[in-house]
Amino acid sequence: MSVHKYLGLFRREIEKLEDYGYAESLEIREEIRPNRQANIKVKAVLIDRSVLHIREYIDAKYGTKRLSYAYHYQDADGNLIFRYDNAMH
Repeated sequence: MSVHKYLGLFRREIEKLEDYGYAESLEIREEIRPNRQANIKVKAVLIDRSVLHIREYIDAKYGTKRLSYAYHYQDADGNLIFRYDNAMH
């Protein structure tokens, strides 16, 4: 899958949070890099004021591969609810 196709699919899926009334606001930043790579950063403020942060770095040179990712969800006061990532711990 191409970088542009992945970004389009990703954007359509994350925008469903707004479409279905779960998000007050969405910030989506995409950075296409050389060699068919891209950075995606999302900040979704949900209707209960909790915040979901998503970060993905993908490589689509030989298929689509998520090189790194982080999904961070916190309540309205900034307390961590969950975090998933593939960083070395």
